[in-house]
Amino acid sequence: VRAAVRSRRSLDAMAGWLPPTASARIRTGEEMLARFPRDAVVHSARIAAAAAFSLRAAAPRLPTTTIPPGRTEAEHLRGLVFSGALHRYGTRETAPEAWAQVDRELDTIETMGFCGYFLIVWDIARFCREHDIFCQGRGSAANSAVCYVLGITAVDAVRFGLLFDRFLTPDREGYPDIDVDIESDRREEVIQYVYDHYGRD
Repeated sequence: VRAAVRSRRSLDAMAGWLPPTASARIRTGEEMLARFPRDAVVHSARIAAAAAFSLRAAAPRLPTTTIPPGRTEAEHLRGLVFSGALHRYGTRETAPEAWAQVDRELDTIETMGFCGYFLIVWDIARFCREHDIFCQGRGSAANSAVCYVLGITAVDAVRFGLLFDRFLTPDREGYPDIDVDIESDRREEVIQYVYDHYGRD
């Protein structure tokens, strides 16, 4: 059925193109023992166990960004976000809803250990702004008030009532997706800045 759906044909049209039995599947240990000698199954299982790894091990190790002496990544990010929120939204008294969203997002970012990641993306966007290179964050990052106040995106997630959980939620592992488009004629300048500042690896 999956093969028919994938090829956008009916099952009748797929007749003759599919295996005659449902043999293309992963078999249980008992089924493998019934098909092969016990030693072969035991050795195969041992090799598979030795070669197994967790996909968590494939997570990228991001470089660290420059932060002021005596501050942590979380403190530096909070400082940048609070400054940006004050500029974009005004005070906590005049824009309590916006600040509540910013606080909630920051708590999630910090809890998940992503402060350094946001600082790297902010730094790239900052470099672009300071060198008059057009760059624009897009995609689900536009659902983030933090990305908005950091100048990564131009979309006000609070004003438009966008759902931050579509961008980042503790239930989903891995870094959130922040796409940054950079004008093609000057993209190489940004790449060279990243190489010089963070290293080629």
